Amino acid sequence: MDATTIFPLINVTLFGNNTSTTNLTYGSDYEYYYPEEHSVIMKVVLCIMYLSIILICGTGNSLLLAVLIRVNHLRSVTYVLIANLTTSDLIVAVFCVPFFLVNVVLDRR
Repeated sequence: MDATTIFPLINVTLFGNNTSTTNLTYGSDYEYYYPEEHSVIMKVVLCIMYLSIILICGTGNSLLLAVLIRVNHLRSVTYVLIANLTTSDLIVAVFCVPFFLVNVVLDRR
């Protein structure tokens, strides 16, 4: 498999005399490249990694958010920004990463 089956033929001249030639052509035999399916061992490893990311991010960010809420002298602008980052990271860990896990298990792309 060569590069022309993965990428379309792009003819762009950046340097030289013919700088007006920007020709993007897509051939009729253009094929998309999809990697092979994951093996069972790879699925298990990826599931363990995603689950550990969910647990570590969820636990760590929850604890940090609890500390930032309960301790009164941590209510400056800097700690409010840290609390915002912690909240967004917690939302990503809880709502986005499980969908990646489902895609790995079901072998979706």
